[in-house]
Amino acid sequence: MIPWEKYSEDELRKIIKIFYEEAGFKVDDLHEADRSGENGADLIVYKPSESEKIAIALKVKPKKSDIYQLQELGNRNEKQKKYIYMETPATDFYFAMDKHKNVDFWDSKKLEYEISSSHRSLALWIIVSNSPLFACIAQIEHSLRLVRQKWENKEKFGGKDLSDSNFYREIWRLKDDFSSLHKSLQLLQYIFEDDLERIEGLPIEEQNYRLEMILKYMGCSAYSAESIVQIADLSSHFSKFIKEYGEMVSSVVERTHDRSNWFYYENCLDTSLMPGSVLSDLSSEVEEQMHLKLPKISTVEKLIEEKLDRKEYQRPSYEISKIWQALGASASMIEVFIDDLFSCALEKTFREEV
Repeated sequence: MIPWEKYSEDELRKIIKIFYEEAGFKVDDLHEADRSGENGADLIVYKPSESEKIAIALKVKPKKSDIYQLQELGNRNEKQKKYIYMETPATDFYFAMDKHKNVDFWDSKKLEYEISSSHRSLALWIIVSNSPLFACIAQIEHSLRLVRQKWENKEKFGGKDLSDSNFYREIWRLKDDFSSLHKSLQLLQYIFEDDLERIEGLPIEEQNYRLEMILKYMGCSAYSAESIVQIADLSSHFSKFIKEYGEMVSSVVERTHDRSNWFYYENCLDTSLMPGSVLSDLSSEVEEQMHLKLPKISTVEKLIEEKLDRKEYQRPSYEISKIWQALGASASMIEVFIDDLFSCALEKTFREEV
């Protein structure tokens, strides 16, 4: 259910840090602080009020060369030792695992089970962050952040500064698509708020299965997200549109830069759990279309100061409804920008005719 294969080793390590930190543990990242002094452990996890610590090593696909790290991990003093891996280990490493009975080995399925059973909201955010729907809304917000940055840097936008017949045709299409997207997501929010209470009290495995089916068929999974709206085409169309009418976009930013919706594009949708491959593709496509180049960023770092709350709630339906609420609000704020663009175009046309 969670596409672990999309994540790099560094991103996986930081997800594990989030998992333990939000469960009340303190995490020391030895891999980041001092690789030469790891002694077999990438992370040391502990609660400040307790003396017992957990040593954790992580590899995407353990190889023969990683056996030494496993031996070091097994020789550490911590009572609990975990070795987490995502892909089937190499044969030599696989046989070496049997020699270390004091190490608890977690594969990708075990990691997903632990996160889903003890921190379901984090599991849900990871899943949603890998959906085409989430990625494309994030791409559009990224486009608007680039627009704002370009305006702040007083760069020339290029493109058309006057509306034409094609402009109004395309702006109405965008307006209609984003309005439909906003309403669809809002409907999903209400459905989850009202209809999922029936699964409470069921065994955790049954809850997870039902939630997976609901997420899949309501448009959150990688298989069906685009059924809500042709969102991938929409995001690409949006980026091309704001490039073609760049000077018009510049006028809108000039007039509306102090409005709250611009703050929203910077601070609402939390993309920190998106895998790097997804965000790199997302950023590259937008930057290429807008002739901009930004420094590469790590996706599991803190990208925004104000994140959506991922704390565990007693009702999983509440957390899922908050996800749809966040996505719907993003679609609504993008619609605000399109309305402003339309109003600015009408005003310019009216002045010219007068």
